[in-house]
Amino acid sequence: MKTDKIRFLVFAMNDPKFLLSVLKSLDLDDRIEYKSLLFLHNKKSQCKISDVEDLEIIRDKKVLKSRLAKDDYDVVYFFSMVDVWWKILDYIPKNKKIIWWAWGYDLYDVQARGLKPLIKLPLYKTNTLKLLHHTLWGLKERVRTKLLEYTLGLYYGALRKHRMYRIDYIQPVFSLEYEYIKGLNLSNFKALPFYILLQIQKTDFLLSQRNPNGSIILGHSAQITGNHLDVFADIKKYIPMGREIVIPLNYGRMDYADIVKKVVVTQGESMNIKILDKFLPLDEYHNLLKNCSYAIYGAIRQQAMGNISWAIRQGIKVFLYKDSMIYKHLKNCGIIVYAIEEIDEKSFSTPLSKEELEINMNAKMQELKDRAVVYDKVMNQLLNEL
Repeated sequence: MKTDKIRFLVFAMNDPKFLLSVLKSLDLDDRIEYKSLLFLHNKKSQCKISDVEDLEIIRDKKVLKSRLAKDDYDVVYFFSMVDVWWKILDYIPKNKKIIWWAWGYDLYDVQARGLKPLIKLPLYKTNTLKLLHHTLWGLKERVRTKLLEYTLGLYYGALRKHRMYRIDYIQPVFSLEYEYIKGLNLSNFKALPFYILLQIQKTDFLLSQRNPNGSIILGHSAQITGNHLDVFADIKKYIPMGREIVIPLNYGRMDYADIVKKVVVTQGESMNIKILDKFLPLDEYHNLLKNCSYAIYGAIRQQAMGNISWAIRQGIKVFLYKDSMIYKHLKNCGIIVYAIEEIDEKSFSTPLSKEELEINMNAKMQELKDRAVVYDKVMNQLLNEL
């Protein structure tokens, strides 16, 4: 029997920070009704999500298996697919559709149990590579990773390979990632692209030119893939005297954060550097950056896209490495961003012009329209098949 509603089961693990935003997006489509499920596999884990109504929390795998076998949903929307989740696919009846929101961790990183990345990129620049190859910290990191890759990683790699056919739709953060995965010619990969609706309007964009002497933000977190040491080395001689540099290191790897702080404080002794090492609510974080005119991100893989998208809407001038997936994607969309390799004495005294702000707004809105077309096509397919 045909239906006018698609029943989503939004399946998350360990308090993902984007759960509420996804549920709000699903609320935009009256063809969808949903339930949200949180699986806490660690007995000591606590649910930190307080503003999601009717959140079903499960801690036992047997209970989870029983819950997924129920016939009260049509689609499972997975938040990420970490290594252990490929086994969980076995609990889901074959007639259910599966959507996988592929995070950067899923695609580019060696995961906690040694599962190798799907998209293999040279993630690290020169100074970060030295940190990994010429320090005791880096040696321990590489040995740990290799041991995991050749033990647990072999099992989970085979599991992913043989379960990939269960994925019906994949939601990359941007379209270039889907093309990369398709280009791998994985024998079991048949997933079609999917993009969730986003609540972004033209009124969300600031079109007034920012202060030429505004502060500079470097990176978004304490993740080694941010290549902080390389970015700082590449830009420090071009930063005007007294200009504030904000470096967020308040989540991620705290041992890596300590290394970055030591290097930056030593090399930038006479510079106006502000290290963020305490967690701030999103509103406070954005308020802190209201005087920011320039943002620099050293990630080569997809990372910090929420921060970068916000910076673009705020009219902030964004710099990325030329070989970055993010740089290539934004350029493909027609969004004006700048290359870290081309930073010079004028880079931090010339914010985006009003014309450039308009171009970025229109390009971003076009990207969202293109994503909405894909989304609507998938929704119609699902309705026709139910």
